[in-house]
Amino acid sequence: MKHRAALGVACLCLLVAGAVLAGQQPNGLGEARNLYESAEYERAFAALENMDTSALTPEQAQDRLLYQALCLLALEDSTGANSKIREIVQADPLFTPGREVPPRLRAVVDEVLNRVLPDLAEDRYQSAKALFEAGKHALALREFTVVTQLAARAEAAGDTSSLADIKLLAEGFSDLSRRALEPPPAAEITPPSAPAAAPATVVPPVVIRQDVPAWPQSFTSHISRPETGSLSGVLQIVVGKTGQVNTVTLMERIHPLYDALLVSAAKQWKYEPATVNGQPIEFVKRLNVRIAVK
Repeated sequence: MKHRAALGVACLCLLVAGAVLAGQQPNGLGEARNLYESAEYERAFAALENMDTSALTPEQAQDRLLYQALCLLALEDSTGANSKIREIVQADPLFTPGREVPPRLRAVVDEVLNRVLPDLAEDRYQSAKALFEAGKHALALREFTVVTQLAARAEAAGDTSSLADIKLLAEGFSDLSRRALEPPPAAEITPPSAPAAAPATVVPPVVIRQDVPAWPQSFTSHISRPETGSLSGVLQIVVGKTGQVNTVTLMERIHPLYDALLVSAAKQWKYEPATVNGQPIEFVKRLNVRIAVK
């Protein structure tokens, strides 16, 4: 009982501080404050649950959810608190408890946040992938950005493994989404013609580094219908005059999961530049890529 009373007092402090910061509270929050003063936590939660939310600002709506979560924690209902905090993070992935939240309760809220982050990131990733596959690249990019933010937050909290694959996938899909939103690429670059009197001698680029990444086994669990065997596609790159890869274009996609890895790897490839009559030139190179899927 002492533990619950202490939590209730802390929640009351949060409500009073919120009133000072946000000005006059909506009637529902004011009613909840009065119930907290009487340590009637269940009735306070019910007042928040049943209040008219149509007139709430986004900040007040977030405060309402946080107050509910803290109330549920006081009532030792961690499952309900998780649900409310999950709603907060779904609306604002970068949410952090304000300064008015007592330090001990801040630690509890952070613990709950850290628990829901992996599931939330997975849900947002699946939503983003569905948007990408439907060709809604602007919306997909926004969702993939949210996924990377959630993964970064988990890493900041010390989780360096559970969201590593999803973060990599989201970053790759973000890159593909940006490319899909870009204007169509310019016409292919072709080596300049040599003077008629001296036919040009074109020497193609020589590979220094051209490692094609293997299909990560962890990706298989993220595809809707497991595929085995091999997949193939066509990649086009423009090798610059210094041998670096200037642009990467997937002419024929391999698989949405793998494409991001391949494009990222291709940007790091290195060549001895192509030459015409001994002078370095840009060179368009196409590669047929076949990858084994396990």
